[in-house]
Amino acid sequence: MKTLALLVRRPDHTRAAFRAHYEDIHAPLAMETIMEGTVRYVRHHIAQEIYGAPFFDVVSAFRYRDAATAGELIGRLETEDGARVIADEHTFMDRERNTFFPVSEQVVMGAENQGAGLLLAAL
Repeated sequence: MKTLALLVRRPDHTRAAFRAHYEDIHAPLAMETIMEGTVRYVRHHIAQEIYGAPFFDVVSAFRYRDAATAGELIGRLETEDGARVIADEHTFMDRERNTFFPVSEQVVMGAENQGAGLLLAAL
């Protein structure tokens, strides 16, 4: 199962400050406390606008073993560790504007893991 989160910085934070906090503080805190069962976690920070003005600052992608695992992670947000993660989110995110949703993925071209094609070719 895969989910995406469109995350928005607080208006009093620059994009650089938001990214630094996310990478140096928030992501490590989440990984240490609530992310059990997550098999892939990728953050796509906006480097610059090319066309349009996105309302978010990062797209975070999460892949879980299965839907039950994703549900367990959501449940961990109700624990003391989850409260720490949520409290940290309030320090740098405009949490009320964040969105989080499951997605279905349709690969049109290419592989996520470039080494995977080499491994397949070797077999």
